[in-house]
Amino acid sequence: MEAASAEPELWRRGCAYRMPGQRVDGNDVLAVRDAARAAMAKARGDHQPTLLETVSYRLRGHSVVDPARYRTAEDTERLRREDPLPAFRHRLIVGGVLDEDAAAQIEAEVDKAVAAAVDFADASPAPGVSTLFDYVYATPAASVYRGLPGDPVSGGGRA
Repeated sequence: MEAASAEPELWRRGCAYRMPGQRVDGNDVLAVRDAARAAMAKARGDHQPTLLETVSYRLRGHSVVDPARYRTAEDTERLRREDPLPAFRHRLIVGGVLDEDAAAQIEAEVDKAVAAAVDFADASPAPGVSTLFDYVYATPAASVYRGLPGDPVSGGGRA
């Protein structure tokens, strides 16, 4: 990253656009919530964006063909222990906010909702290629490629 940018720390790059930036521990659910709340308040109150860099780790490789052999077994185990969702679940149980039965019920409900969403997506027809750029921008952007007449990807020059 140092060779690609004069500022290697992502959260500091917002200053180039006159916006504040902040790095947050992405494994700490409450820290992310608090930083996001502050950023939303700034956006709503001052109409100013904030660049939040929430640092966490991939537990798998970059893609399905990446076995992530560049990590040791110890690193992988440590990262699994730091995974934000199980860590927060544990924190809630230790704090008496949640018990094991309630946590299991929530997980079962989530699994059911995800399975229903996957089934719905699998049963839904594929969208047409001509709709590829629909709903990308709230208002038309002058820089959006609209293609040439007959272009199957862009919808044939459709505006």
